[in-house]
Amino acid sequence: MNIEDRIGQREFGILAHTRLPILTGKMVDAVVFGTEADNPDVIVLINKKPDVESDQALVRLHSACITSEVLGSTKCDCASQLNLAISMISESDWGILVYLLKHEGRGIGLVNKIKAYALQNEGMDTVDANVALGFGIDDRDFSPAVEALKILGVKRVELLSNNPEKEKALDSSDIQVVQRISMDVPINEYNRQYLFTKKQHFGHQLFRDPTTEFLSQATSIDVFEFEISRCEHGASALAMQIGMADSGSETNPEINRENVIAQVASAIRRCDCVGDSPISRVEDDRFILFLPNKEIGAAHQAAKELQKAIARIILPGQAEGSGSSLRMNFGIAHGPAGESAAAVVVDAISALDLSLNGGDPIMIYNESRACSA
Repeated sequence: MNIEDRIGQREFGILAHTRLPILTGKMVDAVVFGTEADNPDVIVLINKKPDVESDQALVRLHSACITSEVLGSTKCDCASQLNLAISMISESDWGILVYLLKHEGRGIGLVNKIKAYALQNEGMDTVDANVALGFGIDDRDFSPAVEALKILGVKRVELLSNNPEKEKALDSSDIQVVQRISMDVPINEYNRQYLFTKKQHFGHQLFRDPTTEFLSQATSIDVFEFEISRCEHGASALAMQIGMADSGSETNPEINRENVIAQVASAIRRCDCVGDSPISRVEDDRFILFLPNKEIGAAHQAAKELQKAIARIILPGQAEGSGSSLRMNFGIAHGPAGESAAAVVVDAISALDLSLNGGDPIMIYNESRACSA
């Protein structure tokens, strides 16, 4: 059944539709859904190739954000996610952007959102500010998006989202989420805390860790697997863990753990050995540097360079010239072309664990055993 046949068939339904040219150069369908023409719930952009007969689509459920998408605010990542989603949907065989018009401020409306921003400027995070105004931490209703997708005949989706709650909303409605694809958006000094809060309070699985800007654990293996698939000479993985050489530093009130991790990440990024190689934060104080087309020797040299970089970090309350209070242990492994990146990472972590349990600071995994470098 086409769009024209569905207009007016049900209480919640299609209110208007047209063809719309967009910035990507594509001509897409724009469809407005709701129960009242003067108060619609969603507008949907649809890019579908004529020969597609599948019931599976690439879908983005996107909450309206005037401050970011219209006014250019950098306090959140909404505009970046919207632009990325439109680009990805434009390139798909069947892509759908569901733009939820009543979701401003996670459902509290524009006026209350601005009030929440004022509280954030006084030191509250985005969750505490909403609660202080008498709202829940997330008052959004995704049922209009679900209904719109059902009207369009969607039964399975690849979901463009970092938010597990969107996946739950679809799964509970009998629309199957076959894959959730994390969105990689820029991190800046204004949205960093916002992203950290979404990760901590809502369980968002971000493409990048907001503190370090490294790949998140949830997305890193896919990136590593893609990298090793292109390697003629295999790849090495360098697992590393940061720790305090001085036990008293752990309880120093001047030392904020995330700030230390941010310093370490900055030092790592500046090292020549890292270059464009992908790196992930897999635990609070543990990282994986993946080195495509690099042998064990190159990975060992990288570990020594990183060791020196970390040794130059001075923590709060630490006297200049006293030596760093930080230590770093390393585990190295190599996999030939055709090897699974996951297997190489597991071997590197095994070597790191041996380093942490009384081994040398740098341990190399070799033929199912770890040895000192």
